[in-house]
Amino acid sequence: MTQTRRDFLIATTLSAGSVLSPAGVLALDAEPTQLSWKDLAPGAETTVVQRLRNGGIVQHGELSEPVDAEKGAQLTTKYNGLRVRLPGYLVPLKFEENKVLSALLVPYVGACIHVPPPPPNQLVLLTLETPYELEALFEPVWAIGVFSLNKAETQLAKVGYAITTEEIQSFN
Repeated sequence: MTQTRRDFLIATTLSAGSVLSPAGVLALDAEPTQLSWKDLAPGAETTVVQRLRNGGIVQHGELSEPVDAEKGAQLTTKYNGLRVRLPGYLVPLKFEENKVLSALLVPYVGACIHVPPPPPNQLVLLTLETPYELEALFEPVWAIGVFSLNKAETQLAKVGYAITTEEIQSFN
């Protein structure tokens, strides 16, 4: 039986401890790629959201400027299928008692609680493999899992990305 180079590479990679991600891309069992929120917002250096993050003054009403809405809809596919680590705050969507089953990961405290929410490229839908016991609502965390592009709409906001979350760690 003849084995192609592709078959050989796939067999070798799979036997080395990799897994297939939901996106069909190989994600190695290595240290996750650490992302920042800036990584998820291509071309967002001049948006109101960026000025907020940099401590600039923002007038009421500026958060819904058309230029921000346009840039906030720009998504990147650069990290699809990669195992990543992203810091943020949880906004629970589905929970039982104090255990979170699904949530939004947001870049700053209070996002999605106040209107308007951050743009889609600054919101990540988390599907947790294991429910996370939430100790405090505004607790900073790391979400670790396989990253994907995921245009979706929740009851709170439009979302641009998702992480199939294998682990939530306290940021501290």
